[in-house]
Amino acid sequence: MTSEILLSICIPAYNQPNTLREVLDSIVVDFKDPQVRDRVEIIIHDDASPSGSLASTVLPYQEKYKNIRFARHEKNVSFDRNVLGVVDEALGKFCWLMSDNDALVEGALQKVVSLLVTYSDIGYAYVQARAYDGELKNELAGHLKSTEIAHIASAEEFVKFYDLPGFISSQIVRKELWDEIKKDKYIGNYLIHLSTILEFLPKTSILYIGTPLVKARGQSTWDKGGKGLMTFLLLHDIVNGLGQYGYSRSFIRDSNDGFARDLFGVMLYAKRKGLVFSAKTAIQLCRKFYQYPTRLIPSLFVFMIPQILIRYLIKIKN
Repeated sequence: MTSEILLSICIPAYNQPNTLREVLDSIVVDFKDPQVRDRVEIIIHDDASPSGSLASTVLPYQEKYKNIRFARHEKNVSFDRNVLGVVDEALGKFCWLMSDNDALVEGALQKVVSLLVTYSDIGYAYVQARAYDGELKNELAGHLKSTEIAHIASAEEFVKFYDLPGFISSQIVRKELWDEIKKDKYIGNYLIHLSTILEFLPKTSILYIGTPLVKARGQSTWDKGGKGLMTFLLLHDIVNGLGQYGYSRSFIRDSNDGFARDLFGVMLYAKRKGLVFSAKTAIQLCRKFYQYPTRLIPSLFVFMIPQILIRYLIKIKN
């Protein structure tokens, strides 16, 4: 491998050999084009998978393609450190962060490489994804915000009109910008990619790739037990800390209005997923949303409904 690599696909992997195989199959299908294969590398970091090393899963691909590298941590280092480790090893000008349980549509890599050559000045690209079922066979209903290809100059404009860069498989970063950020402060928030990207985003221009090139696997367990509410509150904290990186007060205020509007829906979904009342979390909600009483009070009411009643109501509805 040389420094001429344009794109490093960085996969922090853990204990999912079957879905990792699907990811790799969806990538290497575009290696039939030498203009793609010679500009791309794949790096997989196994975070000490308890069922055994993922090396045997990756080896057949390494035997066929010389641009695939694999490493395994002897001890589990956590998702955040695994992300940092795999990107640290990248040789490409850009790094495409990729989950080990999503996949690309055929031709996606060719499309992205072509766009990165055309828009070589950007520091970040967001690749649109479409939700699929757990087998990645059937598309799930959902609305795409935009299917355009847009070159965006402002971080605030991107976040306002498109999205927070949370879904990991949609993120392509310019490695030199990623490397400039001191990331230790973000370790442990499980959104280290989002925090890092939001910090450097005001310094660069952005490419929004609205064509859905990523298959996002549904039926995930990430929100089991209502953990989606905790992620929601963490995102609130992250956005409210962006003033130090050049984001305007009006942007943060508008973002807080958006969080307040979404609160009730997030709470309902979390309760359906098994969220149990916690006084500590209720206090957090009051501190964050006391300025929005018409949003906060109904959400707290739902939060306090016993889980047994929630299950009963869901049973009646079904």
